[in-house]
Amino acid sequence: MILLISKKKRLLLLLTPLFIIMIGYLTATIFSSYINEWAWVPLALVYWFSLALCIVFFKSNKKVTDWLKKSKPSKLSISLAIIVGLFPMSILAMNYHLLDSTSLSYFGLALLLLILGLKSYIGVDFY
Repeated sequence: MILLISKKKRLLLLLTPLFIIMIGYLTATIFSSYINEWAWVPLALVYWFSLALCIVFFKSNKKVTDWLKKSKPSKLSISLAIIVGLFPMSILAMNYHLLDSTSLSYFGLALLLLILGLKSYIGVDFY
């Protein structure tokens, strides 16, 4: 899918992820003071609603399914994705001591088995 849009709309499209992140941060900050660990619920709602708004606003005359197709990545986008994806590894390295818990290991194993069971039962990949 090739987007033929104006420069103003292209700039807005490029800045949209930053706006979504800012709105998500504000949502999580505000709701965490009211509902503590359940702040992820309004955060998820705001996130998915903002993604839906972006698709509706930027799709122009294209079908929504065109936005959800597999992309044709370039070497630059793959490199950036790997670099950004490695960031959580530093967080894991700083908090490696949290993995000493055997109950956490059992929980991870149970989650893995649940996902594999659902995958084979439903026949759909989750990734």
